[in-house]
Amino acid sequence: MMMRLLAVVAVTMAGTVVWAEDFVHPNLGQVQTGILCQGPVAWTDDSPETILGQTGALLTFPPFVSESHTVPAVRGMMFGVRSVPQRGSFPDARIVVTHPPLGEEAVTTQSWSTDFDPYEVTGNFYAFDFDYELVEGLWTIEAWFGDELLYRFDFKVVAPGVVPELAQVCGYEDLLF
Repeated sequence: MMMRLLAVVAVTMAGTVVWAEDFVHPNLGQVQTGILCQGPVAWTDDSPETILGQTGALLTFPPFVSESHTVPAVRGMMFGVRSVPQRGSFPDARIVVTHPPLGEEAVTTQSWSTDFDPYEVTGNFYAFDFDYELVEGLWTIEAWFGDELLYRFDFKVVAPGVVPELAQVCGYEDLLF
């Protein structure tokens, strides 16, 4: 099996660590990752393996404001992956987001289902909607089709002051303090 790999190295407060390598399945022809400003939610889907029990769907994807994987912990920011399968479809694929403990239950993994249709753009993003989500640390977004990994990307969520230019890019600076 052929695969494309992108190496990622990150620096944490504890020292230097090497993140797992980002991965893109060869059947995904176009993949873009980064940070977006939150768009309006058109409808919600039941997603029992998330803290809220639902995920929001967007009619259109906002443009990426940065391709950075360093994300400021600011309400209204989104980060994630936009992709287009070029060969085959992946119905009922699973998106898995792992992150530092969130909420009263200290949840570390959330997931939901999505479909990857050939030649159609699929976007899977995590949006900071609530204060309890603004947790700094390593966040990983993966897409799975059965036991086959479609992609994997690491993001580092940091305090807004670490990347002030990104923290203010969506006009949510009044939510910083």
